Amino acid sequence: MNGKQYVVVAAVAGIGLILAVSLSHSAPAVAPQQTLLNHQLTPGMVMTTDTALICQKGYAGSVRNVPNSIKNQVFAEYGVTKHSGSTYEVDHLIPLELGGANDIKNLWPEPAPEFHTKDRVENAAHDAVCSGRLDLPEAQQKMAENWADLGVQLGVH
Repeated sequence: MNGKQYVVVAAVAGIGLILAVSLSHSAPAVAPQQTLLNHQLTPGMVMTTDTALICQKGYAGSVRNVPNSIKNQVFAEYGVTKHSGSTYEVDHLIPLELGGANDIKNLWPEPAPEFHTKDRVENAAHDAVCSGRLDLPEAQQKMAENWADLGVQLGVH
């Protein structure tokens, strides 16, 4: 029963009441579900599909440029009124290290601690692309569609 165990107790004296009591609940081990991500607001956007370019050391840092005004706009579009670096990070859906753009269509407020998991997926995907195990356009598409599934495919825990 979806990881839950139930005891059903029928009431006495013919009342016919049934009570379900949860004895234990263990959440299944699943990847994060991309909390808050709205594909209408953040469909993802690519700046480049040049594998040689994104595999150059320091590429992502050289193109990172999201001003606070854009970050604030992202929070506003998602209705996030209270945020700090420990609760949210404005993140690139398709990461810079995979050729993602700094455009607002590629940015979303990612909640903690989920952003740490996504960072591991980004690193694994970048390594897979640069070693030739994964095609860059495929990696970009999978990041945009469901980065958590890509993480499972790449063995990220």
